[in-house]
Amino acid sequence: LDILAMQETWHENTDSLSLKRTVPPGYSLVEAARENKPSDKLRTNSYGVAIIYRSGYKAKRVTSLLSCKSMEFICCRLNIGGQGDMIILSVYRPGSKPLTDEFFSEFTTLFESLATYRCPVIILGDFNIHLERCNDIRTVEFYDLLTSFDLCQCVTQSTHSKGGTLDVVIVRQCDVIPTHS
Repeated sequence: LDILAMQETWHENTDSLSLKRTVPPGYSLVEAARENKPSDKLRTNSYGVAIIYRSGYKAKRVTSLLSCKSMEFICCRLNIGGQGDMIILSVYRPGSKPLTDEFFSEFTTLFESLATYRCPVIILGDFNIHLERCNDIRTVEFYDLLTSFDLCQCVTQSTHSKGGTLDVVIVRQCDVIPTHS
């Protein structure tokens, strides 16, 4: 395994012991903890995103993307030696929050920013959108947005223990990840 994108990491900050213990020898980490608001004093931090990658790769966090209210994400540019660069975006959209127009607006802005990169872009995450519900208006809106940026969602099987496709791997049409039988 060269790269692992994680969502709902439950870490409070970069020095989180549980997050540090997750990173095996020979690997490095980029992360973004969710900041608790003062009103969340009694609530533990259940969010956060991270990308663990083989230490031989060079990673640079992409900080030029606008912050979002409807989702959390971490983005980095990975140089994987002779294979060049790739952009990895790890996203978590809380299922406890309704799917709103704000999410689609922010996601569109992220796509617009990522479209400027000339290297492969991989978007991984837990979107908490039931993508198996082909007739749901929000699912259709999600797939229409992907199509408008020439992106495709590669996960075709259930990703949730109770059924449903909530997790995604999104790539450009020209960068489709080959499958092996």
